[in-house]
Amino acid sequence: MRPALRAAPPAPLACVTLHRRSAGTIPTRQDSLKMVRVGLATCAATAILLLAPGCSLPGPESLTVFNANVPAVNVYPWQGSKPYSLQCGHTIHIRTDGAPQLPWIIRVTTIDSGRQIAQAVLDSPSDDTLIIRTSGIVVAASPPSFGPYSPCP
Repeated sequence: MRPALRAAPPAPLACVTLHRRSAGTIPTRQDSLKMVRVGLATCAATAILLLAPGCSLPGPESLTVFNANVPAVNVYPWQGSKPYSLQCGHTIHIRTDGAPQLPWIIRVTTIDSGRQIAQAVLDSPSDDTLIIRTSGIVVAASPPSFGPYSPCP
């Protein structure tokens, strides 16, 4: 008959105390609660910093925009940018120095009325190409596949 297996006693927890103690003393319950509070506050501060807009990712160095089959449009690649005019069947390259951190909300409006016809979100620095189609905006990494599309009107 085999002897019953015994679990090893739990290893003592290593604790960092908040004030000087003599070596080998066990922290009190209050010390443990203080350490937990400090740990939680540190985790919360780290999460806030990681989620803050200033800690976002930078965008791509440039943005290639291709108007596949929509009549002339204005493209606003990020909030507060100037409009970039783009004729049907043409491509433009937009430098992004001075652009805000990602994500960018890309808007496409008609040139004649200014009516918004499409919107997309660019949230990955590897996405550096926009394809404007009658069905909407495709955000892709370069080199994209334009796929089948109807010709310009």
